[in-house]
Formats: sequence, structure tokens, C-alpha cells
Amino acid sequence: MNWDNIRFFLALARTGGIRSAAASLNADQATVARRVRDLEAEMNATLFRRHRGGYDLTRTGERLLAHAEEMEVAAVALVDLATDTERTLSGKVHITTTDMLAENFLLPVLREIRDRYPEIRLNVSTSTTVMDVLREEGIDIAIRSSRPYDGDLVIRRLYTTSVGLYASSAYISRYGSPQRGTAFAGHSLVMYHREAAPRYWQNLCGEPITCGTIALETNSQMLLIQAIRAGAGIGFLSKDLVAQDLPDLVNILPECTETVDIWLVVHPDVYRTERVRAVVDSIVRSFKEKRILQ
Repeated sequence: MNWDNIRFFLALARTGGIRSAAASLNADQATVARRVRDLEAEMNATLFRRHRGGYDLTRTGERLLAHAEEMEVAAVALVDLATDTERTLSGKVHITTTDMLAENFLLPVLREIRDRYPEIRLNVSTSTTVMDVLREEGIDIAIRSSRPYDGDLVIRRLYTTSVGLYASSAYISRYGSPQRGTAFAGHSLVMYHREAAPRYWQNLCGEPITCGTIALETNSQMLLIQAIRAGAGIGFLSKDLVAQDLPDLVNILPECTETVDIWLVVHPDVYRTERVRAVVDSIVRSFKEKRILQ
């Protein structure tokens, strides 16, 4: 039986009028009338006698009223239970991600989680290294750009972004822009450590790096960004990030681009705990609200 229809039935039974019932539910009168008709059709019974003064319960309606009120009490208890559960969720949840994702996407989530679940303590570690949530002790949630293919993991794609090649205006003024097919000859590159992003040590967005000079290796996205902005060399960055926060950088070789998926990964044993599910739901909701959730 549709609980929403029962709510409208109760409101009409208590007020005796469509207008009053609608006001009590913050709904329009047509919705109240339709919901009551739906319930009568569902039960194959007439629940109200309609007259000039309003609505009176039929004998069937009176019998239903007692059961509907029991349903209402149960529904309120469920809401209270859920609210109490949220308030009493406690314990530590360990998240691993990159420093850029932590700053741009997790910080707003941390504030929400703190307000909603004050007893949950978050431990956030940042690294570009791929962490194995099956083996890394203490890791509850991983947010990363490489998708694991272990069938036992709980995996959610948070969003897809495009990455491109960027340099500062000062760098381009001094060294010019590389030409496609030259493998970055005569140019400097800033890179993640090879073990952190091995596939980019073959090529950057489709362009081989064999003739380029590695000016900097780092495991920090923040340092990589600042190095590019300081003119240390060419690097690859998310186009979303550049568009929002780094307008001073120039997209070079704009035809060189690729897409990168960001994944949320949780071990199934950990996902069964309520506090971890609550944090996962908050993260997913935050990405969705930014309109980048796929």
C-alpha cells in the first residue's frame, strides 16, 4: 500500500475538507483529491462520503483510519531512528586521495560530514600513488584516477574530466610552443613520479616525451601546478581545474587531449559499516551537486 496515499487519507480524515487537508500537507487541492481516489482504487472501496460540508468517513474509511494511524506512528519512528542513527554514528574513516581532489572536492564534504555526523573522525591522506584498498591497512575509501578491476570491490565512477597540456605565458614567451610530432624536443616537462603515473612516461596526451627534458618530478599535484605556473615546464592538468582556478595557464597543443575517470573505491567488508556508507554517500552527493557526477 502506498504510504503517500495514506498520508493524504489521514489529512482529509482529520480535517474533513480538501482545502484544509491540502494546507496541512503543503500540497494543492487537486493532488489531495487524486491521492484519495488512488487509494480508493487501490483498495477497491469508498472511503469518504462527499457532501456540501466536506468529507465524512465511510464505515470502511473508519476501519482503515485505525490502521493508517498505526502506519503513521511506525513511519515517524523510522524517521526518528534514522535521525538518531545519524547523530550517533561514530568512529574513524580513513580516505586516501590526491591533494588536488582533497582541496577542490573533499573540503566541502568534510564540513558537511562534520555538521551531520559530529562523532565521525576523518583521516585524509594525500598521494598520487595508487593505494590498494584490499591490502593497505587502515584504508577505508580511496578516490583515484585508475580503476581497479577486482570484482570484490565496491566501485563508483565519480566523474570524468578531460586533461590537456599546459604551460605559463612566461614559458611560452621564452621557449615557444612545442610542435606536434617533435616529442617535446627543446622543451622542459614537469612530471609525476614514474611509479605514481607510469603511463604518462610514455607520452603526454598522445605526444611522446622521448626528446623532452624532465625538469621536475613530484608526487604532489599542488607542486606540479605551481611548477607549471612558475614557468618550470610543460605539464598535463585537468581542463576543469584550469578553467575554474588557473586562468593564467595556456593550453598548448589543444588537439592533444584525453579523458580521465575519477573512481571511488571501497572494500566490501568496510562498506558494510554505517559510518563508511554515510561518508561515501556524502562524497557522492557532493560530486553530484557540482554537476559532474556521471
